[in-house]
Amino acid sequence: MITVIVHHYVLREQLERAESAIKGNGKAMRDFKGFVSRQTLYGKEDPLQITTVTTWNSADELEAWDNRPGRPQPQPDAPTMWSAPIERGMFEVTPEL
Repeated sequence: MITVIVHHYVLREQLERAESAIKGNGKAMRDFKGFVSRQTLYGKEDPLQITTVTTWNSADELEAWDNRPGRPQPQPDAPTMWSAPIERGMFEVTPEL
């Protein structure tokens, strides 16, 4: 299994829009082949830091999600929602020792 951790740093004035985008993405994942689970975490000290943790059965299924047809693309003229670049890390899930 693969777990992906993504840190989103949101502009205060774009919080509602960012939350909507993050929630919409989560809802779309639920029906996608290979999806296992998702959590959305809000920073205790900084609620403008939103972290998502998703788990997939395999890296191939995650890649299929990332490259799916019809994936929404950022609009070049849309205002950014983020105060810093999004950080994404991918981790192999191993059995507990």
